[in-house]
Amino acid sequence: GGAFGQDNETFGSFTKYTEFNFYCDPEAAKIVLDENQNLNRKVVGLDVTSNPLCAVDPELVRKLTKVKSTTLKTKITSSLLGFAVSVRNTCSLHDVFAVAMLEKPSLFNLKKGRIEVILNGTMRGHSKFIEDNASSNHILVASDVNEKEFNNFLYSRLLKY
Repeated sequence: GGAFGQDNETFGSFTKYTEFNFYCDPEAAKIVLDENQNLNRKVVGLDVTSNPLCAVDPELVRKLTKVKSTTLKTKITSSLLGFAVSVRNTCSLHDVFAVAMLEKPSLFNLKKGRIEVILNGTMRGHSKFIEDNASSNHILVASDVNEKEFNNFLYSRLLKY
């Protein structure tokens, strides 16, 4: 994941400029993004995964945490979601977007281009998408998600247990 900044905002989830994984090892991120250009690579950045319309409804999480469940899956899910909502009053499930991209790519609008990663300095790990159909690393980046269909995808799994 990265903070690709397609919306002209520079933000991250770990520092002001980057998300955790890209900050910890921007060199590895750059290798993954630049190598194997023949692979069909699709990514979803924080600018899409942080969409408040795709965050888990805090009221639903509160209801889930009150359910007396005997299944370990439900206990773990409600505990993790409950913690996020108690701390931030919201819960964006960034990794679920990657699963959705694999299972249901039609949820996303994609743009072709390249992603550049800053390796040093105060913006270490910051990643920037540059739309370019003749790009050097041929990556498809989600520029938008169908919020209603994404929520159907998400809740069908959350409420399954």
